[in-house]
Amino acid sequence: MENDIRYQKMMERIKYRPYEQCANRVGVLMIIQQAVFQIGAIIVLFALLVLEGIGRRGFDIGRLYHMLSDKNNIVFVVYLASAIMQVVAGVCFLIFFCIYKQDIVHAPISGRKISGALIIKCLLITLAVNAVITASGLLLNRITGRVADAGMTLADNKHAAGLFILVAVFPAIAEELFYRGVIFRYLRKGGFGYAAVISSLVFGMVHMNLTQFIFAGILGFVLCYLYEMTGHIWPGMLVHFGNNAIVLLLTPFQNGAVYRTCVYIAGVIAFVTLTVMYVIKFRHINIGDKKAITKGLSSVGMVFFLVIGGFVCLAQLLV
Repeated sequence: MENDIRYQKMMERIKYRPYEQCANRVGVLMIIQQAVFQIGAIIVLFALLVLEGIGRRGFDIGRLYHMLSDKNNIVFVVYLASAIMQVVAGVCFLIFFCIYKQDIVHAPISGRKISGALIIKCLLITLAVNAVITASGLLLNRITGRVADAGMTLADNKHAAGLFILVAVFPAIAEELFYRGVIFRYLRKGGFGYAAVISSLVFGMVHMNLTQFIFAGILGFVLCYLYEMTGHIWPGMLVHFGNNAIVLLLTPFQNGAVYRTCVYIAGVIAFVTLTVMYVIKFRHINIGDKKAITKGLSSVGMVFFLVIGGFVCLAQLLV
């Protein structure tokens, strides 16, 4: 009897070992990629600021101070440095793709039918989640007395075209290629639920911000679902772009009373709608082998990545 129990445990470990190994590799990949990205972004940001301060007669501290005093300039330079390093750090994904090319190329993605209605549905779900989180954030700011930052604006901004590309266009392409095109496809051999949950959690965590972690995690799952259903990556790029573009275009109105009221109303409607949709449709979706997901998330590489990311999110929240 005791030997039978030991044998069953051993067979279970063997069964779930591939799930742990795959998630562990993804965790290690993300630790390396984020280290390259975060450190490199700081270096590139500093280099861009120095270049901005160089005039015709050499380095001009007054010129640099003038640039730093304009918030729109700072936002643009930060996003530019981030985009540059995202491309550089993307080499990590390229190397990973080359190593595990067979697993990624032959991922058992089932869907092959592109539907305009499905794309619109996923975009609406994404915007609904965004409305709920934005409304919650505004309500929290009101309760705590904190002033919401209007963030970047495109109106009367000399960097308007550049910001639109850096915030709406570039992430939609790069992030879909990296997180759905590489990570999700690599994990997909373990089942849709396993691949979607882990890759979405990774996608949320790389934003290193609690609010963005929640939204990006949900967005990642929706985009995995869209990729699974269509078998193509460009519908996800379209939804990703649509969400980012709409949010960016609405940002200038963030501090207006009318805007806040509309967000509160949209947040409540979206929350009720999403709840009803979950109860009626999504609650019964089979997410697959839940133990495989647990084994993957408990792998050493994934645990280290989540702990580091969680620490950064908490630090930013406290600051």
